[in-house]
Amino acid sequence: MRALERLEKRIAELKIFAKKSLGQNFLKSVPALNMMCEAGILSKEDVVLEIGPGKGALTTRLIEKAGRVIAVEKDIELLDILKEKFKKEIELNTLVLVHADILKFDPADHGFVRGGGRL
Repeated sequence: MRALERLEKRIAELKIFAKKSLGQNFLKSVPALNMMCEAGILSKEDVVLEIGPGKGALTTRLIEKAGRVIAVEKDIELLDILKEKFKKEIELNTLVLVHADILKFDPADHGFVRGGGRL
């Protein structure tokens, strides 16, 4: 069993459910993931800010397309899972995980320039 399969099995065993108090919803739809990534028209020169990576479904796709992903997650349980799931990407600095409430997150602390991005 591959490492990712073991991790996905562990996530299922932990019974991680979306927390309504945090407004969580976990993205599972492959067509939706594909459409989101295609709509972004990303390249390896792009840095993407992901708000609430959850279990990392979209994060995986963003890392493949963009040069760097900065993912802000408020839920510490999910953050710990993401750190394990994306250990290699974190070491390569293609993914930066930030434990924070996005409403209190300062993009300038992570190299984002006001007016320097696109939606």
